[in-house]
Amino acid sequence: MTSPVFLSKMEGGKIVQGLSGVPNDRPILLVGYHMLMGLELSLLVSAFLKEDRVVRGAAHPILFSPGLEGDLPEPSFNDDVIIFGALPARNKSFIKALASGHSILLYPGGARE
Repeated sequence: MTSPVFLSKMEGGKIVQGLSGVPNDRPILLVGYHMLMGLELSLLVSAFLKEDRVVRGAAHPILFSPGLEGDLPEPSFNDDVIIFGALPARNKSFIKALASGHSILLYPGGARE
């Protein structure tokens, strides 16, 4: 629980420990399922950062609403979301990010997606 193990599959089908089987030469779309109330997100993003790779998370579009800022205590959560490279979970955002070579982390579900 406190020491996650990441497994990936190489092109030949061999399963290896770590993220070396995840393609690095093109954008990827990682799709997961929220467990532990989303606490695993930071572990996954950290694992990619340790290998000098960036994965942009898809966040609920409401976090990018201009009126939200005043409703949150300082420091505001939506600032952190933007600083860490999140993008709104919208089709146009995905297409633009993937076309630009960015990898995306998507956790579908939640508020009537």
